[in-house]
Amino acid sequence: MVAMPGIIYIATNPAMPGLAKIGYTRQEDVGTRIAQLFHGSTGVPIPFDCAYAATVKDSVTTEKEIHDLFADRRLIRNREFFWIEVREAIEALKPFEVKDVTPEAREYCDKLLGEAQKAARRAARKRYEREHPDQESAKYLHKTIKRPSKT
Repeated sequence: MVAMPGIIYIATNPAMPGLAKIGYTRQEDVGTRIAQLFHGSTGVPIPFDCAYAATVKDSVTTEKEIHDLFADRRLIRNREFFWIEVREAIEALKPFEVKDVTPEAREYCDKLLGEAQKAARRAARKRYEREHPDQESAKYLHKTIKRPSKT
């Protein structure tokens, strides 16, 4: 079997506390893959964040080994979500790491989250203005929509 280099990533979502997605991509930019998790699913209310990402020599084999290691904590057999502390998943991935690419992925994820929050604020503001036409403005509504804290 030929080794398939790629990136293993650990993604979290504030809407799914306690769960981490452990997956791989052969794309050069892991941020693109993590964005696809949000854009490709209507069931995810906010974007994922990259907790950790690393290039590895064989992404397919490495992903399988890590999934097997945490098999007893897998949410659903055919999904890559695990009830796991992020630091524990990172520790399991570290021995396979060729290069840590987390900073680049986080930068992309932060941008995506910022865009999603702006869209949510605009939608909330429009709804408020529709429901309260007698109000001069909903310009202060954005203060009630806060960015999730990072863990």
